Amino acid sequence: MKQISIELENRPNQLTRVLGLLAARDVELRALTVGHTISKTDKGLVKMIVNKLDTAVAALEESGVEPMVEEVLVTPVEDHAGGLHAILEVLARANLNIEHMYTFVSRVEGKALSVFTFDDALRAAKVLRSAGVRLIGTDSPDKLEEYALGDLWDLDVAW
Repeated sequence: MKQISIELENRPNQLTRVLGLLAARDVELRALTVGHTISKTDKGLVKMIVNKLDTAVAALEESGVEPMVEEVLVTPVEDHAGGLHAILEVLARANLNIEHMYTFVSRVEGKALSVFTFDDALRAAKVLRSAGVRLIGTDSPDKLEEYALGDLWDLDVAW
């Protein structure tokens, strides 16, 4: 699955402007996280998963925002104490480095969803699968993902 990362000036209305551009192109957000950069400069860091990647990238570029598209793994997580910890233990045993991660609540199978970026996404996917962890994505099952996120968009899902 692909995620868009952008830097925005850390001032009022910047996120509103960008999300308005995407809404005008009928781009739906599936996941969103907003924070500051590590150096705490005057920039904020926005990461998002959308339903129309190419449309979103084009809209951002046309508006002068430079999007970075990166591979992420999304996995359902048991929505109870220790659910995420079990997945993190699998990754730790394999000595995999998580570069960025965020989790959000959904109603997909009654589970939360976690988004991960790794220094080696393909290896992380193999490790997770071998431990019985399902992956959600937008590509076909013979690639990294087990089932397509797009297949879930018509379900009652709170992202």
